[in-house]
Amino acid sequence: MSLLSVNIKEYGYMPIYPNIRNIRFEVNIGQIIAIIGASGSGKTTLLKLAAGLIYPHDGDVINHFNKQAYLFQETRLLPWKNCLDNITLSQLASKVDKKKARQYALLMGLNDEDLKKYPTELSGGMRQRVALARAFITEPDLLFLDEPFGALDFMLREEMQQLLLGQIELQKRAVLMVTHDLDEAIKLADMIIVLGGEPAEITKSISISKSRETRDAEYIFVEKQRLMQMPEIITSFKVRNQ
Repeated sequence: MSLLSVNIKEYGYMPIYPNIRNIRFEVNIGQIIAIIGASGSGKTTLLKLAAGLIYPHDGDVINHFNKQAYLFQETRLLPWKNCLDNITLSQLASKVDKKKARQYALLMGLNDEDLKKYPTELSGGMRQRVALARAFITEPDLLFLDEPFGALDFMLREEMQQLLLGQIELQKRAVLMVTHDLDEAIKLADMIIVLGGEPAEITKSISISKSRETRDAEYIFVEKQRLMQMPEIITSFKVRNQ
């Protein structure tokens, strides 16, 4: 039995104009599944449906994971709280002591001085570290990621991906993520789901069996060139980018 089962027959912000339909996939422990597609293809909407933040008009989402956390595109830190208080913000983490919060902050590359600072005093990358620490302190079984590294430069994005992978491999967490970066999907995911069409449907599911630790830059480059020749990927991005 899958721990997260997504079966969405139809969803639309206006019911008579569905923008997502006939979506079915599953997520199990230890899996990383990436959702790709052009801007406006419904990736974030699908992620919110899977997370239970919104509900399908027809279909269902069955979630048997014990705990989940959601990272938005923006860090959504409270500007009037310092970093340590932001990390312990969620209700699930309300009983976590400051010592544990500090441990997760250090894992994310923050130091004691950073924890005293307010979000406006931090760079974008440092704010992302705080957001990651806030998500991981709840020790979720399932993590939803909505392009959290999209605004970061290449080197910082690589570092944040490694921090994420380290925690996922250590705790065998599952991840459902949205990304516009095909390189990122190939590097991190066990399966890539391609959204395309209007209304959006899953046009292709691509399994990646190669172990993540052996996916070097050469492999990612070659695999990206292969995937970019797939009609489903060409069509998905071409339709939305016309």
